[in-house]
Amino acid sequence: MVHNIVGMAAGYGLISLAATGEREERQANARIIGALGGLVGSCIADAFDPPTSCHHRKLGHSLLLGAGACAALLLIANKLSSPESQQEADSQAESQSKGRWQPGLECFLRGFAAGHASHLALDSISRMGIPL
Repeated sequence: MVHNIVGMAAGYGLISLAATGEREERQANARIIGALGGLVGSCIADAFDPPTSCHHRKLGHSLLLGAGACAALLLIANKLSSPESQQEADSQAESQSKGRWQPGLECFLRGFAAGHASHLALDSISRMGIPL
């Protein structure tokens, strides 16, 4: 439960910093998506290594794997938010009469990375710690 709350707060906070300067409505949507990404990201380590398993805090809680996964997600999110990607999404939206999807996915991925990082940070300060 603590992981979920902190993960949502981490996703919300990261997106709040990133969405500065956007319209208020867009900021609110981005924050909600970031908080949902943070919630999912905060649960993923325990999905791979459940607390009831004898393998709890093994591969799913690895610091190196977690850092690598967070870095990969942030690189993907940065690619989605690049000007070239934005222009391509705009041209697709005009031709297909659909809204842009990249900002939502970008916010979710950034929130997910923040939520996962917060889970590992919380577990690292516990008595059991986390593996390298």
